[in-house]
Amino acid sequence: MSINRRDFLAAIGGAAAGYGVSKIPLTALVDIAGGDYSSVPAVERWVTTSCQICPSGCGMIVRKVDGNPVGIKGNPLHPLSRGGLCPVGSEALHLLYSPDRHRAPMQRVGGTRGKEGKWKKVGWDAGLDLLKQKIRALVENGEADRIYFLDGYDRGMLSETARAFMAQIGSSNYFLDRDSNQALTSYRLTQGQKRVPAYDFDNTRFLLSFGVPFLEGWQSPMQGQRAIGTIRSASSNDDPRTFVHVDTRSSKTSDLADRFLRIKPGSHGALALALAYVLIRYELYNQAFVSEHCSGFEDWTDDEGVQHQGFKSYVLLHCRPEDLQEVTGVSGADVVELARDFAASQPALAVADGVSLALSNGVQTGMAVMALNALVGSIDVAGGVRPAEQVPHPAYPWAEDGKENPGDPVAGNGLFHFGIQDAQALVRTVSESKKKIGVLLCLHSNPFFPRENSDQFRDLLDDKSMVVSFSPYPDETSTHADLILPDHSFLERWQDAVGPRTYPYATMGITRPVMDPLYDTKDSFEIVLDLARSLAPKGGDLFPWKKSKDVLLWLAGGLHELKRGSVFTNEREANEIAKMEQRGWWVRSYPDQSDFWSELLDRGGWWDPGLSHGLWGSLFRTPSHRYEFFSRGLHDWLANQDPENHVGAHGAILLGLRSKGDVAFLPHFEAPDYEGEEGEESLLLHVVHPITPNTAVAASLPWVREVISGRLAWETWVEIHPADARHRSIHDQGLVWIHSGDRKVVARARVTNRVQEGLVCVPHGLGRPAGGRWARSRGTNPDSLVQRRLNPLSGMQETQSLRVLITTADQGVTHA
Repeated sequence: MSINRRDFLAAIGGAAAGYGVSKIPLTALVDIAGGDYSSVPAVERWVTTSCQICPSGCGMIVRKVDGNPVGIKGNPLHPLSRGGLCPVGSEALHLLYSPDRHRAPMQRVGGTRGKEGKWKKVGWDAGLDLLKQKIRALVENGEADRIYFLDGYDRGMLSETARAFMAQIGSSNYFLDRDSNQALTSYRLTQGQKRVPAYDFDNTRFLLSFGVPFLEGWQSPMQGQRAIGTIRSASSNDDPRTFVHVDTRSSKTSDLADRFLRIKPGSHGALALALAYVLIRYELYNQAFVSEHCSGFEDWTDDEGVQHQGFKSYVLLHCRPEDLQEVTGVSGADVVELARDFAASQPALAVADGVSLALSNGVQTGMAVMALNALVGSIDVAGGVRPAEQVPHPAYPWAEDGKENPGDPVAGNGLFHFGIQDAQALVRTVSESKKKIGVLLCLHSNPFFPRENSDQFRDLLDDKSMVVSFSPYPDETSTHADLILPDHSFLERWQDAVGPRTYPYATMGITRPVMDPLYDTKDSFEIVLDLARSLAPKGGDLFPWKKSKDVLLWLAGGLHELKRGSVFTNEREANEIAKMEQRGWWVRSYPDQSDFWSELLDRGGWWDPGLSHGLWGSLFRTPSHRYEFFSRGLHDWLANQDPENHVGAHGAILLGLRSKGDVAFLPHFEAPDYEGEEGEESLLLHVVHPITPNTAVAASLPWVREVISGRLAWETWVEIHPADARHRSIHDQGLVWIHSGDRKVVARARVTNRVQEGLVCVPHGLGRPAGGRWARSRGTNPDSLVQRRLNPLSGMQETQSLRVLITTADQGVTHA
């Protein structure tokens, strides 16, 4: 059969909409591909699993034809995603079939770190023996403190086992490779929680976002998309809800907001305080909640008779909307209207993240936004903010007294006390030890990607260091590794998929293999388990399993014995279960554990649709056992650091603040401190995070990049306002240099009104010197412009506190 190009394109278009629409029969498409119609597979099966690309853990159903995965759709029963998938999850098969995957364990036998190097394949037994010998030698030599584990996975049984393994071999050097310190720090200072806050978007009636990139690269992309979708669909069904977005630039998120307030960079906290002024001044706040569950609102006197300023008097004296109008760019009238709407639409929820927290005043901004929730009583209520419910699995054998210690591993002593043990904390720990790294285990982590601390990581190594990467895909850490022990694709392994930390419900999806491994890879959980069983003193007792599926069966057995929760259900069934639990009722649906396991697999996982409220004793873990407008935890910690002068100039320096005295412990506004020379030609740089290509995994998905980024998908662009562009003779699509001191990167100009004057925005994630064919050497990396300044409280990099110069690029410059 002959077919021309037009007919072929028509056939492809028809196939995209369904074969029945196409005028070309399926046999013709097979002929084009050089195949035989008689060999077209006819056996179809759908397998339920959970995504592991990001912390959302969304539900998936994989279509298999004759045993081969050929398509993916969302699981409508998964409580977070409800049948939806983000663009990255939708293209997960590209990761499974990626031509660039590591296909076997490999050992470096030559070359230089950071280069391609010389490699040889080794068997799994030989590769693991090399790693075990190195770890064993360090432990026996009393140098377990030179063994480091950097976990970018950060959830579920894999992370729990990795943390326990490190503790058992005598190393406390377990660190997380993620950035959410500012939100966590603000939450810890006001409520004493060692976890990032979780948000009940499903039940809120008024969502006020301070820079949260819900539809871009937020912590849980699917939760962000569902939040906006829920508000839109509810409003269209005579259930009016409102979404207000406050940010420095227009974005996909702002396009879907009911109201978008463009704010001056670095002033999100000032706007939150102006809103607080209106709530307090006109008594629109929840006086009962503030009186019963908050401290530090009114002026107060401590046990030693010292009088302290409260939040109320500070706000009424310093935060009048008209006085902050010049700071924020938002009129006083707009502030009053927004505050009244926020107070009138209960439950209302204020959330801060993204660019609003990645500045020198980020912690204070987070505290100011959280104060809005406290003022309207939206803490631990339906539609408010609360700690996420933990999956009530059985206690792991290594748990002390049979109890778990949920939450993030937090920093301990000195500065950054209120942050988490992250990649920056790892750098500080190694530097302070004055010893080079002995072994660095990188699990779903890419610390050598050129960013603010990558060159610091290189400085922590010597010729005797061993860097081990478990990544199934090539990345910058692979080029620095001495040993590559590649993980399966998540579609080839068993794993739990615990819901994201920002999701309030206890949720555990099941990830299961939809096919046998394509290559000679190994489940990273089973690698960690093997290390623990072989090297931990009580390995056989504390780590009794041999396979990841064994742990899932054990966890499922514990869930089966509970008198709460359910396998994944539709929304109507979930509402009924929640109502029953509120009345103290529960019906066991699956008396036999094997039936429960089968349903768990078929439906995708377990969750508890009921949320317990009013447990104030466990909710507020502050010195006052209340929500603290005045952070006594910070006050007491600083007093221990500097007892003679903790509220004076030296104390303010320790906190990185210009404010002194009581103001330092209250939500307050300080103008951000920017790096770079201030002048007429300088512009503020904000690094934005599109959903791709933020990670090495997402960067390997070419179709997703084009969907998200359009014509500039394969290069770095810089958004610049038309007035700023005209002043610098910059034309749309022209190449420009972005300068910061002696550093510079090239980018393609995108002249647009979506960014305000004086500000330029550049996407994060490109400029990768290593990776797969669709990630390597594409674009430039704005992180290389950012200095290494860390927030003194959270330890987080202040990535948005930079001034730059923009000039046209010389003739002949090409963009990678």
